[in-house]
Amino acid sequence: MRSLTSPRPKRNPDAIEVLVVDALRTSGTPLSAYQLSDVLASSGHKLSASQAYRTLARLMDRDIVQRIETLSAYVAKDEESDIVLVCGRCHAVQRLKQPRLKAHLENIAASHAFAIDAFVLEVTGHCTTCRDSLPSSPIE
Repeated sequence: MRSLTSPRPKRNPDAIEVLVVDALRTSGTPLSAYQLSDVLASSGHKLSASQAYRTLARLMDRDIVQRIETLSAYVAKDEESDIVLVCGRCHAVQRLKQPRLKAHLENIAASHAFAIDAFVLEVTGHCTTCRDSLPSSPIE
């Protein structure tokens, strides 16, 4: 016979958002929704991937979290940035403010009668640590 238990109380979405933003800020690298679920589970806060996706969507709508398209992962957005540098090896991310570059790209778009809806500029390469540990290639 099945025992009847009371359902687990639902958590407040605001409390979940605080957990998600805190996990992203302390992670050191961008996290996917699944990685975020794992990180929170390891600290005793169960969060399904679907809950993570919904929470991340709300946070992106409020400009609190940024999706790193190259990695399909997320970072907390402490300040505005115009360009994101992504290390292809360790996945470290540097977010930079480059208003002249953004303005230049906006001018190019305008000269082609193109209206920009979103500005996503990600550059992949290697951070200093990873670049220094790559095998050197012979000069041809």
